[in-house]
Amino acid sequence: MRRLLHVVFALAIASMTIPTSGCSTFLDFDHFAGASDAGARDAPSSDTSSDAPPSDTGRDAPASDTGVDAPTFRTLTVTTMGGGTVTSSPTGIACGTTCMADFLDGTPVMLTAMPDATSELVSWGGACTGSAATCTVTLGAATSVQAHFAPRGSVRWVHQITFSGADGFEPEVVVAPDGNPIVGTVVDDGDGSDLFVAKLDRATGDVMWMQHLDTPTGENLGGIALDDAGNVYATVTIQGFGTTYVVAGTTFTGDLYGNIATYRLNGMTGAIEWGVQWGGGGQDRPQAIAVAGDNLWVAGGTSSSPASFGSGFTFSAAVDDGFVVRASTQTGGVNRVQHFSGGGTVVNGIAANSTHAVVVGSVFNAVTVDACSMHPSGSGYDTFIASFATSDLSCAWSRVAGDSVSSNSNGINAVAPMPDGGWVATGYFSGGILFATSGSSLASHGMSDAFAVRYGPNGEHVWSFRYGGTGSDSGNAVTTLSTGETFLAGSFNSPSILFGTFTLNGPSQVFVTRMTAGATPTHDWAVALGGDGPDRPEGIAVDAAGNPYVSAYFNGMTTVGGTALTGADYDTWVAALVR
Repeated sequence: MRRLLHVVFALAIASMTIPTSGCSTFLDFDHFAGASDAGARDAPSSDTSSDAPPSDTGRDAPASDTGVDAPTFRTLTVTTMGGGTVTSSPTGIACGTTCMADFLDGTPVMLTAMPDATSELVSWGGACTGSAATCTVTLGAATSVQAHFAPRGSVRWVHQITFSGADGFEPEVVVAPDGNPIVGTVVDDGDGSDLFVAKLDRATGDVMWMQHLDTPTGENLGGIALDDAGNVYATVTIQGFGTTYVVAGTTFTGDLYGNIATYRLNGMTGAIEWGVQWGGGGQDRPQAIAVAGDNLWVAGGTSSSPASFGSGFTFSAAVDDGFVVRASTQTGGVNRVQHFSGGGTVVNGIAANSTHAVVVGSVFNAVTVDACSMHPSGSGYDTFIASFATSDLSCAWSRVAGDSVSSNSNGINAVAPMPDGGWVATGYFSGGILFATSGSSLASHGMSDAFAVRYGPNGEHVWSFRYGGTGSDSGNAVTTLSTGETFLAGSFNSPSILFGTFTLNGPSQVFVTRMTAGATPTHDWAVALGGDGPDRPEGIAVDAAGNPYVSAYFNGMTTVGGTALTGADYDTWVAALVR
């Protein structure tokens, strides 16, 4: 009989949860960092004061069993910050309304964070860590957990890169396989501009490693890219007539107008593993870099005659010809080059997947590259996009867009691959522009407007959007998720600018917006960053969870997500946003 009572009693208490009313809301994570056994609660002891009823057999009933341990309960307290709630399994926590509950000692409790329609979970705190939607804690003491929610697009942290001189022109950002952002820029410590690359902690923005390549030449950043192992590739223009330096066993020589230097950095330490130099006696400038598999792609402009890109790859360029180079990620050795002949070509961006690379920019003259011919519609600059096969760098297709007004200027600044094999690009235009083969043109509302356009794998138009007001506005950077969502960053000098249902107020601001996947996307959110002075974004990247990182430069003073920044001259900032 005693053993049966023990079993019944154990079953009765095994699932006991005692909710306690009240919902804590605090902003200090550290306030809840500790936990103690002070929250243990003993269940009330059984009442032995009353007489037991007589036994049917005439024997006295046994005395109450003092060998049964009283169950111990532990208090779990949940604190929410921002727009969201947390529930528990077993039930007991529904915070929102019930943020404290008692659970049997040793119980594993799974907490689920549920953001509201305009927010995301940024991080857990206390006994939970990370930013996954669920967290399980096993209660052996009184335990506190925090869930930090924040509006989509809001700033989690901002990191400033500042030296004594003018720093940060055209900074770019990528995300390593471990989820941490890497920023590339140039800095001036008083003896000219130098390449600067730093890996930042994704949670705090703190520097994990940095590479400051202090050389006697002056550098301008062309771009940075990553391979699948997390190694970093950076390409720069080096200037300094007759000036030489040695990096990773290679001697580099600057000239008056600029040559091209490309480096590979170890993704774990930032150490430079190899470097190569290309160019000639004219002006040579890399403008973009990409990696796909074992192929390294660099695109830019040259006015050298001859322009040399390694053994066997030399051509004569006119003023402002374009080029695209395919090289080995292991050595930097060039194995194929294409030349945009005809002059008047401005190359701004490149992106690659396993089968193709696309180059984007502006054309002023009629330009020929392999089997593709690009003819502007008037006497101004028009946008262009050209696709090249990875196998032999043959031109698969090209598209030009603009209008016939000579004073109008149009260009694509950046491009990114889509999961279906297509591409999405962003840039600026004046007057009207038609990306499709038929239909209505986009019409700018001011000096220039920003745009986003998506092309299919064979160059077919999928969709295009215009963004702008009465001022000068431009799309500068774009990236995508493997699920097809698109992130855009740009600058706007208009008093206001519209992204779907979201209105941003300027001027001299950075815009960032996220678009849904599909053939008819909508805008999930849009935010404005920056202060009274001009802020110009040059890079955007996302981690696997969809959290974006934006890199920009500014002059003087600015404010990013409530953080005031002051620069010695031009400086770089990198901001982590909520997805």
